[in-house]
Amino acid sequence: MGFGAVCNWHINCLKLLAVLLVLHQFRPLVQGKHVLVRTNNTEMVTGPDTLPEIPEMGHPVAPVSRLQMSQLFYGELSWMQTESLMIMMMKTMLLLISVLLTQALQSHGISATQDEDGFDYSENDDEAMAPYWTRPDRMEKKRHTVPTSYTVRFYCHANGNPTPTLKWLKNGKEFKRDQRIGGFKVREHMWSIIMESVVPSDKGNYTCMVENKYGSINHTYQLDIAERSPHKPVLQAGLPANRTVVVGSDVEFKCKVYSDLPIHMQWLKHIEVNGSSVGPDGLPYVRILKTAGVNTTHKEMELLQIRNVALEDAGEYTCLAGNSIGHSHHSAWLTVYEVPSAQDMIPASSSSPAGLVLCLSSVLLPALLLVFSPLW
Repeated sequence: MGFGAVCNWHINCLKLLAVLLVLHQFRPLVQGKHVLVRTNNTEMVTGPDTLPEIPEMGHPVAPVSRLQMSQLFYGELSWMQTESLMIMMMKTMLLLISVLLTQALQSHGISATQDEDGFDYSENDDEAMAPYWTRPDRMEKKRHTVPTSYTVRFYCHANGNPTPTLKWLKNGKEFKRDQRIGGFKVREHMWSIIMESVVPSDKGNYTCMVENKYGSINHTYQLDIAERSPHKPVLQAGLPANRTVVVGSDVEFKCKVYSDLPIHMQWLKHIEVNGSSVGPDGLPYVRILKTAGVNTTHKEMELLQIRNVALEDAGEYTCLAGNSIGHSHHSAWLTVYEVPSAQDMIPASSSSPAGLVLCLSSVLLPALLLVFSPLW
């Protein structure tokens, strides 16, 4: 008689079958243990010596798919019942894994506690223990050098029983919030101290003191502040980049500038005067296209847009940035092509179809390559 014929595939029966299949997969781990599973008025008990066999099969089964699961019970399960059975098996398996894991940890006198990075295994609460470091890998680097205005975090992950206290010292003396402009944050559950927007006066040695009634430990960090020296603007390499477009399209140049001091930006177009591109003073002739104003943001000045490009727009363009220390500039070239009209592409001598096709392909192919090249 099939398993389904006994319980008519009631939902409680499906739950018991799901548990039974999972227990067979974990036979080596649960053998010899009492397992009681109850669902409403139906229950199943396994003894310390044996597990009940799957009816009509007598061996463990590892279902792979819904189709194989249905075939396993000779078509007794519908697709919906098979789906429910597999879901219940997954839930049962996750629950059993968590129980087995907890039992394994407890058998070794260990309880699992979680920090911000995952699990940190600590000793049983009943066992007294002096403080100890739980994340020494985060404490290997003792000397830290950062520029002004950076945020600094120091960690001293520790544990013990009872839970130790955390105290921070600066240069050997207790570190109080009113001793620093802007104060600082201490996150005891993360065993850390945070100082935002550091300044030169924050330089020094910072020591974390961790202690309980069974002992104490400490660790010292050295903080150096590197003051930024003023310099002329720095332009990102590769920007602006050369561009190639056809007549009538739009083009955009981008310039990225870095500076600790206020800057002034301009976009320039190199031109010729009386056939010369350089003046008597050796400086190039340029026309100012865009300059920073009162209502112009730095973000807007990083972009130069040219609409409806014409042949005369071809040439060299320069992004110029300056501050009180000096000036920096990067240049790029704009190449403009004109797509000939259909009438211009048909020479008077092209009387045969073959000549017309050859002529059109020789002119259109470069133009198509130019238009679609950005897509490649």
